Amino acid sequence: MFNWLDPWRDFHRLRKLSRRERRLVVYCEGREYDVFFAPILAALTDRYRFDYLFVTSDSGDPLLGAQPPRRSFCIGHGTARTAWFQTLAADLVLMSTPDLNRFHLKRSPAVGHYAYLHHSLVSTHMAYRPGAFDNYDSILCVGPHHVTESRAWEAQHNLRAKQLVPHGYGPIDALMASAEERRTPVPDQPTVLVAPSWGQAGLIQSCGAAVCSALLQAGMRVVLRPHPRTLQTQRALVDELTARFGADDNFALDLGVASHEIYRDADIMISDWSGAAFEFAFGLLRPVLFVDVPRKVNNPHYASLDCEPLEVFLRTEVGEVVPADAPTAVVAAVERLLGHAERWRERLAAQRRQWIFNAGTSGVAGAEFIAGKLGLVARAHRGSGGAASDRSLDKRVIELLVAERGAVERILIALLTRQVGKWRKADWAALHQLAHQVEVTKRVHSTYDEAWRVPAAPTPLDSDAWPALVLVFLIAAEPAGVQCKFLSAALRALDCMEANGVKKFSRELRVRCQELLERIAP
Repeated sequence: MFNWLDPWRDFHRLRKLSRRERRLVVYCEGREYDVFFAPILAALTDRYRFDYLFVTSDSGDPLLGAQPPRRSFCIGHGTARTAWFQTLAADLVLMSTPDLNRFHLKRSPAVGHYAYLHHSLVSTHMAYRPGAFDNYDSILCVGPHHVTESRAWEAQHNLRAKQLVPHGYGPIDALMASAEERRTPVPDQPTVLVAPSWGQAGLIQSCGAAVCSALLQAGMRVVLRPHPRTLQTQRALVDELTARFGADDNFALDLGVASHEIYRDADIMISDWSGAAFEFAFGLLRPVLFVDVPRKVNNPHYASLDCEPLEVFLRTEVGEVVPADAPTAVVAAVERLLGHAERWRERLAAQRRQWIFNAGTSGVAGAEFIAGKLGLVARAHRGSGGAASDRSLDKRVIELLVAERGAVERILIALLTRQVGKWRKADWAALHQLAHQVEVTKRVHSTYDEAWRVPAAPTPLDSDAWPALVLVFLIAAEPAGVQCKFLSAALRALDCMEANGVKKFSRELRVRCQELLERIAP
């Protein structure tokens, strides 16, 4: 039984720990978020043998008391948590709670770095309150859309540039790993998972009964999975639907808010504006049918950012959209989508490659970022080849290049022409992020002599090492289409460089860029 004194007991236990024991603190709001943290924590333990503190607000969290981590605590949701946040001391805090320092959960001056782990792959500017991520030092991004949105928000509001980490998405990795572990499908009876978002105008609220009724009448198996917030705020509505359809053997209610097991057994998902729709589509390569209820908007000024939200433009790329006032159209759309399942599988695989960083390996990517921040050294892995590791690291360099292409072009031109005034603050952060990743890879620049190596520490703008660093990025870039884009930008920058009388390295850079461009150009 929960005792209101328990969080305060853990508060005082936490205060007694040494700073060495609090290098990395992981804060989790509840068990439904464990799937986002678990891959990173497992990789930290496996690769670095690193002990961390796990702090949760959920007394029933499965990670509470688990090994690893070495120590875990429950701080609750009340005043003990508020006090702990204000007095927390750590080198790095990893958490998945937006709006840090905007309400009652404050930044502590004794924390060196706050890192935000996304628990949804939807947009950062429409689905969240304005400034939800402003007070974090770094953001572990699901895909390039998060990078684009974050940089645009920083530029619009003149904010310091955060470190944007090409991370990925734990739930997608988990679904990819377990895609084959599904029940034997019932012939001619597809399983339809109805999994909407929460809110006053969502699918359940507007047409949930009509949609479930139409599917059941068509002989389909229906699994209703309400959002955890819907269960908290509108449980009566869920109970009403269960009472209406519960006697039908083809209807089931899934309340496993922390489990994705039901995803594996579903042939298709029906949703509204939930990020779970894209988890399902990209994790299992199965289509989604969207019911077009009003958008879920927590920032009424999101359109001013001029970045169309992913959950808007990508819906027709992962499935179909039907009007909310035509529930009977749902059945025909489900049959149509399932009739082309293999075609959708191929299409969704391509979309996953485009929009999700490190699909299948996000835990390793997140652990490498944290390890870099804390100066950890990976232990050797038996049977793991260096080449495979290098290819994985190179992939992250490529993703950074693609995500930061605008910054790289501006950096290149500014560096080679010494026009420092054209270099934005965000570009400086982007360059250092890229430099760190290339430094980690080692292999990318191991064939160059010392003059072409990545500088170990920031050097003055007039250093000849910086143009060499940018060229290393260009040479590392793959596939060929990306290389051509950056090499062409390099050659344009070299023209500017020579026009401004900056001759050193110019010939060497031009020869190397031109040779590469000729070799890979289609």
